[in-house]
Amino acid sequence: MKKIIASIAILVLIVTVSIIAGYYFTETAMDAISAEETANITFVGYFPDENDHVTIGNVLKILSTERYLFLLDQMRSTIHKFDLNGNYIKSIGQPGPGPGELQMPLSMAVKENDIYVFEQSKMQIQIFNEEGVYSDVILFEGSYEEITLSETNIWLTNHYFSGMPSFSDMPGDEHQSVYTIYNHNSGDINHAGLYPPVMDGKDKIGTILTSEYDGKIYSLNRKLFYINIYDSESKELIKTLDLKGGEIDNAIAAVQIDYDSPTVSLMDMIVNNNGIYIPIQGSDLTIYKFNFDGKLDSSTSFSNFYNDIHNDRYIRKIHVKELSELNVIRYYLKLYSDFPRVLIFDENLAS
Repeated sequence: MKKIIASIAILVLIVTVSIIAGYYFTETAMDAISAEETANITFVGYFPDENDHVTIGNVLKILSTERYLFLLDQMRSTIHKFDLNGNYIKSIGQPGPGPGELQMPLSMAVKENDIYVFEQSKMQIQIFNEEGVYSDVILFEGSYEEITLSETNIWLTNHYFSGMPSFSDMPGDEHQSVYTIYNHNSGDINHAGLYPPVMDGKDKIGTILTSEYDGKIYSLNRKLFYINIYDSESKELIKTLDLKGGEIDNAIAAVQIDYDSPTVSLMDMIVNNNGIYIPIQGSDLTIYKFNFDGKLDSSTSFSNFYNDIHNDRYIRKIHVKELSELNVIRYYLKLYSDFPRVLIFDENLAS
């Protein structure tokens, strides 16, 4: 009997380890990807691979400098550094409470060759150079979700619009700040995006994502499908882009039917000189590109690279970068419930 029990225990252990290993290391999901070019989209590959001896967990941000790509891994409290082709270089930071160590980082921003990492548990931003050398720390109070950098300011997004005062000079409960703005040069603290009455109360609900481009802060409301654009230095609201209409409404309706849910979210946002790139929750591996007036410019689907699409397999995080030397737009995609890899696709630029 003891031998039988021991055998069963060993079998359970083997199955458990196999499941865990399957989640972290299996290439089964890769079998569903075709390397054939679809229209002007080419599947380049994925990273990390089995030779990198590193795995990624809960990726919250994918950002780049001119030469490198950085993944903020909340699960492992580290930043993974790759070249633009997905070749692993090193991991920056490690779990811990000290300088240069990270605890459940929530957000990351890149400015020139410096990496800013926000840790909610420590209420601070740690700064590393792109080689991973720790250089400075900025302490904060309050609850935040996102950080975005402009020329002189750090924009911090209040965590889930919780209404928690961030600093003693915050307005009262009836006018909570959506953004706390820290001037990196002077140390001054200001606020923007107060509601109400900003945007007729639209800022009252929904979590937001932010991105900086060309001296402006793009603030995406994930639930209400609009973008507020602020001047990054004066903090004045410039305009609002309503993203709904046409193909977007059709995509939202399709997701609502597939998931039997009235709630649909926008998963991420990247703004560069080509436009505003946004994936929609559950939208069949499609990225929508909007122009700077908020009009849908194009949509790029990657679902043709999969032989078997599951309803819960959608794009969670993206990075989009123009590689002029290759004459392509390069997409880095982290899927929602797939193997722990980032996929790379190239889209040919018009000649």
